[in-house]
Amino acid sequence: MLAVILIFIFFSLNEIKKIETHSISIATERESLSLTQKVVAQSIHFEINVQGYVFPDKENFLTHEKPLPPSTETDIERLKYINQANPLILQKIDSLQKLVKIRMAEQEKLELALTNHTLTQGQSDTFLINEKKYIETLRQTGKELENNFGATLKNDEKTDLNNINFLRLIFYISLFTLLLLIILIILWYHRNMVQLQTKNKDLENLSLIIDQSEDAVISIDTNFKFLTFSKGAERISGYTAEEAFANSELLFSNLDYPSQDIRNENRKMMLESGRWTSEVKFTRKNGTIGYLFISMTALRNNLGAITGFVGFIRDITERINSEEKIYQLAKIIENTNDAIFTTDKFTEIKSWNFGAEKLYGYTSEEAVGKKSLELLRVPQSLINFTAFDFTKNSCVKNESIHYRKSGEAIIVDVSLNYIAENYDNGYFLIIASDVTEKKAEEKRMIELANSFALTRDTIILLDKNQMILGWNKGAITMYGYSEKEAIGKNVNELIVQNITFTEETALNNSNKSYWRGEGKHKKKDGTIIPVILSVTYLKDENDKTTGYLALVIDITEQKLMEERLRNMNGILEYEVEEKTSEIRDVFERITEGFVALDNNYRLTYANKAVVKLLNLEVKDVIGKNILLLLTDLDKNIIRAYERAKEEQHFIQLEDYFPMFNAWLYVSMYPSAKGVSIFLKDITSQKKAQEDLAKMNYRLRNLSAHIQNSREEERMNIAREIHDELGQLTTALKIDMAWVKKRIVELDGNPKSVARVDDMLALLHEMVTTIRRISQELRPSILDNLGLSAAVEWYLKEFEKRTTIKTTFINLLDDEDEQLPNIIKTNLFRICQESLTNVMRHAQATKVDCELKKINNKKIVLQITDNGKGFDMNQKTKSFGLLGMQERAGMMNGTLNITSEFGKGSSIHVEVEI
Repeated sequence: MLAVILIFIFFSLNEIKKIETHSISIATERESLSLTQKVVAQSIHFEINVQGYVFPDKENFLTHEKPLPPSTETDIERLKYINQANPLILQKIDSLQKLVKIRMAEQEKLELALTNHTLTQGQSDTFLINEKKYIETLRQTGKELENNFGATLKNDEKTDLNNINFLRLIFYISLFTLLLLIILIILWYHRNMVQLQTKNKDLENLSLIIDQSEDAVISIDTNFKFLTFSKGAERISGYTAEEAFANSELLFSNLDYPSQDIRNENRKMMLESGRWTSEVKFTRKNGTIGYLFISMTALRNNLGAITGFVGFIRDITERINSEEKIYQLAKIIENTNDAIFTTDKFTEIKSWNFGAEKLYGYTSEEAVGKKSLELLRVPQSLINFTAFDFTKNSCVKNESIHYRKSGEAIIVDVSLNYIAENYDNGYFLIIASDVTEKKAEEKRMIELANSFALTRDTIILLDKNQMILGWNKGAITMYGYSEKEAIGKNVNELIVQNITFTEETALNNSNKSYWRGEGKHKKKDGTIIPVILSVTYLKDENDKTTGYLALVIDITEQKLMEERLRNMNGILEYEVEEKTSEIRDVFERITEGFVALDNNYRLTYANKAVVKLLNLEVKDVIGKNILLLLTDLDKNIIRAYERAKEEQHFIQLEDYFPMFNAWLYVSMYPSAKGVSIFLKDITSQKKAQEDLAKMNYRLRNLSAHIQNSREEERMNIAREIHDELGQLTTALKIDMAWVKKRIVELDGNPKSVARVDDMLALLHEMVTTIRRISQELRPSILDNLGLSAAVEWYLKEFEKRTTIKTTFINLLDDEDEQLPNIIKTNLFRICQESLTNVMRHAQATKVDCELKKINNKKIVLQITDNGKGFDMNQKTKSFGLLGMQERAGMMNGTLNITSEFGKGSSIHVEVEI
């Protein structure tokens, strides 16, 4: 209805505007008509006056005075101005103006000639001739303009009358509509009051919902003063609504802005755009830090001006903290040395961390999108994909063989985790650690453990992580665990009651490569025993610790004596006197040395072991100052005595004493009156440790020397056989050929000739046998043409003898053939021994051999067969494998053997050049 009224008002205004326009147009037309009539009349009147002035002899003129020019030019300009919107009228006005100007110019010339008395009859006649024509044209032009103006005036008056009638009709309709609108407004107001009551009830419900919401809803004015502050806002901030209303800055100041300028800039942006959304850090009333998501929207009045803001605030502290943890976890994954990558359930790689790049050599761009089993050439997957349940989370851990980009095979400890998502659309998370060196070290440790397995002392062989690799009979007797129960366990978890040889202790004593201390161990039956540990560090050629050799001594009996001694030091003086004889008997019976010193270095007691060690009598010892008695006493003993006396704390030390030519283990137990000292001779144990280390070193040197001597002897024998026997056999062949010729020439007996032919065949076979034995002892091709040619020759000979097909891949260039003699010889012998094992045990039909160079630093020999394989965990007495290990060790190289039942075996040798 309001729209109808507005339409009528619009039409009314439009009609009023039309009437106004037509009224102006009517006034303009009337003025134009009047001006046209005036210009025509003045021009004709001026023409007549000029004629009367110029021709005074004509009596029909009223005056003969000189006429003044009319003001026609001003009237014509006014006429042009008010009709400038009508080009046709304007063109006629221009014609009228031009006609008047031309005639007035002629009139001025005529008047000037009359004044100067130069007027001729011809000029007068011409002027009179043009007069009629001028007046007729002037009247015609004026008539045309009057007709145009009159017609337009008539039309405008008629249109104006119609508009007034239409405006009257609109007025009556608008009046009726307005009355109807008033009725409708009353009805609308009544309905709105009912709706307002409903909305107020809805607002009350909404307010209740807002107060119960965990999120905060607030409203502020343009000065950022709180207008509303919900219960959720109180819970999030810790401030009550009263505190917020009293001081709005109390809350806003707790938002963590980088600077006050940024805070002011945000407020300015809110006032300009009417909206602001951000995530900010803030401090709660109780001082704790949190994070908020804030969304502010402007409230506007009917004119569109901002009157305030309504805000939605959510506490996102848990989400931000979770994102931070995820970010930290991502950084850990990216920076770890372990390979971590993910694949889909079809093993297509989706992510590839930096650790995987370092381990396998493939960049992320090279790996992502590839099949992991194909890229890493995994011999056998850890799971059966056909029977695998892709709807459940699962985890599989095992060791596997993977291949680097360079082709190098490595042993990896794999943790394969399947995370199920969207029914059966999960992914695999794979964590792989390179344990190749660890496995090689474990094998070396086990070999070392075999060398002392039969000793009666308790000796335990550990790797660098203190996992048990060797467990001899002495350990079995002391602890009650069998070798099978102990191997592979952590020594601290299996037998150590209180850990004394910690990782920090191991690191601090790495330079000395030795540590000694006491501890408590636990037997299989639960019995706790005190022990002395002597730990020797095992190191590789780079002086890096690869493991530990621990000698363990049960000191239960000694500790019992020491415990009784500590108890005796605290007994009253009269009890000490009473028990002195008994204690002396005990100390005399023990094999370790025992002395007691007062606080002034005087010997108050020394048992037989000490007296024997000092090579003195008891009477020459008791009561004497030990510093005067033993002038060469080790300073470490003196410092330990002073420290024990000062700190009143148990001290032990181990040192070599030149004056006794022995290693002693010293334990000091202080009391208020002095220090009791136990001395144990550990020279034999120290000597056993040194002998064991020297023996290992000598055995390796001896093995290398024997191998070199054997190669030299083989070379000499091969040379002698080839040079001496070969020449003799060749000479025999020549002589037998001559004998055959002579027999044929003399009598030509067929039997004799046949016999000579048999002898020649035997000689030929002898030459072949000599050459073969010579080559097997020491192939001359190895010295003359190098390793590649020698290996290729031997493979061909092997194939001829065994019918086992061989392939040889040689990736070495001519410069690589200039290898040291020891490397050429040992690699060739390893190849020989490998092929011999294939022939004897493998039942193979094919052998692949490859020689290559890695990073210009290593020569690699790889021999692989397709035989029946063997159990890697089964102990073997084969000297062939041991010999190959020793040869690799002589070159400071590594030899890895991998095998699996039904899938053949592989020998991988790497030697640095």
